[in-house]
Amino acid sequence: MNSRERVLLALEHKEPDRVPTFYRGISPLADWILEIVDIAPYIYFKPPKDFEPREENGVVFDELGIGRKRIGPHLEMVHHPLAGSNDLKSLEDYQWPDPLDKTRVYGMRESIIEWQKRGKITAIMTSWGGSTGIFECSWYMTGMEKFLVAIYENPKFVEALLDKMLELHKGLVENILIEVGDIIDIVCTGDDLATQKNLLISPQWYRNVLKPRQKELINHIRRFTRAKIYYHSCGNIMPLVEDLIEIGIDILDPIQPKALDTVQLKDRFGERLVFFGGIDEQEVLPFGTPKDVRKEVRKRFRELGKGGGLILGPAHWIQPDTPKENIIAMYEEILKCIY
Repeated sequence: MNSRERVLLALEHKEPDRVPTFYRGISPLADWILEIVDIAPYIYFKPPKDFEPREENGVVFDELGIGRKRIGPHLEMVHHPLAGSNDLKSLEDYQWPDPLDKTRVYGMRESIIEWQKRGKITAIMTSWGGSTGIFECSWYMTGMEKFLVAIYENPKFVEALLDKMLELHKGLVENILIEVGDIIDIVCTGDDLATQKNLLISPQWYRNVLKPRQKELINHIRRFTRAKIYYHSCGNIMPLVEDLIEIGIDILDPIQPKALDTVQLKDRFGERLVFFGGIDEQEVLPFGTPKDVRKEVRKRFRELGKGGGLILGPAHWIQPDTPKENIIAMYEEILKCIY
């Protein structure tokens, strides 16, 4: 059984020969891992052919005008182009990128076919923020604090910005999936909706404002592909998991054990969701011993793996200071998780 066959079985809630796994980490650690394992990358769309990235004083600006600066191994947002905007006209006047530019998808189909020939699963990102969606991309434009305050003080502006992001994401999804929707395995989207303890927004606001727009985006994706839909949200999103199932999510990531009860999650939603992640990346993986890591792998496999529906790996990006022996122990033990 090859990697792709193994994952496809897990996505159908069937038990493969062993639990499938994946990798995500921050350079230079990522470079080391990719030298020793054969892992298919996430596949991203490209900026338009005529787009020229702008850099000022170490700040790199993307297509949306969001500025990021490298701080250590991370790219941190330091400029939000709509931070000073409060009215609908500022949204109308802004120079938004063209999501339908065909140069965005050049070479994408060939890349997917090549990885699938090598027996690898393929996943496509459909957002300017990686696996983020209309909520996160909206506050990227304004800054998080301004956006969260505006939910209550300037709701018309917030909803108009969400609608603009929905329009852009629907266009991008259409552009990408017309090209590869018939062959791609997984379509990735998401929004960080929670802290480790609770939600960033109220359940009522989510259900009244954000959920209908997310559902519209998911429905648009479904028009062009039968691929499984992966949704990323860090933190304790237990209060909204049922809502995510209702809008059409198939795969939930990252299953942070410090934020979610994995036994409860499996009991309540295990027949309707595939779980992606699960291994504690906040404490055990960076600060435990290899023995601790192996115990953690077995615990999460035992709690989440029965009946398939699990792709087991780190619950978030592995940080550069994580001991290599712990990473090796994690993957060695995952490969021993036989059904």
